[in-house]
Amino acid sequence: MKARAPLSIGLLAVLLAAGCGQPEDSVDDRLAKLEALVPVSGVVKIGGKAVPGVVVTFIPEEWAPAHGETDEEGKFSLITAARPGAIPGDYKVVLSYLVAADGRVLGLEDRAGFVPDPAVATATEKLPPSITSFENTPLAATIPDGGTTTLDFEVDAQLDAPAPTPGPSPEPPAEPAKD
Repeated sequence: MKARAPLSIGLLAVLLAAGCGQPEDSVDDRLAKLEALVPVSGVVKIGGKAVPGVVVTFIPEEWAPAHGETDEEGKFSLITAARPGAIPGDYKVVLSYLVAADGRVLGLEDRAGFVPDPAVATATEKLPPSITSFENTPLAATIPDGGTTTLDFEVDAQLDAPAPTPGPSPEPPAEPAKD
């Protein structure tokens, strides 16, 4: 994790807790909502395949959204205001797969904080607008009071995932010393 990330995430959590919600919500009401978070996880598959780096955002009618990012198996777990879980209720769900000009997939850490990765500004969204836009998404979910581990989304879309960015070339083996 980048050195600035812990501070940014912590400050973001405080701002979200203090600044999100209905205008009539008191700070105590907002903090109570954070205490009501339940564990939420699931799997996202794009075109039948698990794709690492897909950002999953659950957007409620009120209060703060919850976010997650898929791993190599397409699994995600949600966080709200930098805390694990989400508030029970109904959500619209949007997915995003941003790829930087250099081929890097830009996940949550790259996009979040007060100083996001500059590559975000010129990155290309690889998923169709029908699932990346709050206004257009047909994806929805209801999070029950006890949480869930089975919020799975199968999206019929073609995704040209970038090839992994190659690391530095290995150095050639050293010549054996001659006597």
